[in-house]
Amino acid sequence: MVRRIGVLALALSLASSVALAGESYVGASVGQSKLQASESGLSFDDGDKSFKVFGGFRFLKFLGVEGSYVNMGSPTDTVSGSSSDSGTDRAYGVGIAFKLVKVLAIRAEYERFDIKDTDKADLASVGVALRF
Repeated sequence: MVRRIGVLALALSLASSVALAGESYVGASVGQSKLQASESGLSFDDGDKSFKVFGGFRFLKFLGVEGSYVNMGSPTDTVSGSSSDSGTDRAYGVGIAFKLVKVLAIRAEYERFDIKDTDKADLASVGVALRF
């Protein structure tokens, strides 16, 4: 019984050290947003300069989780009425990063945001990340 508990404790400690062997990072990006919406025959299609700050954790070489603050700029295309979205929205995307030195990387990304009453909300950006 004691041997089983010891083996279980060893397995759990190895699993937790592997899970924590990932890499944390923070950074900032600039880019171009594109917003599209259409309703009742009216359409909105414009974009603006954008920026974001982010932080995350990589569990595996190609898998991680990230949180960010994104400012999509102020697109100028107008339709009757106005709308604003400041809240929490789901996003997904793809990107690539190139490590310049051990703690500094440059990255390029394309992201799509699920924003209520918007057909498309996209962001293409480039930025830097500090890894630790």
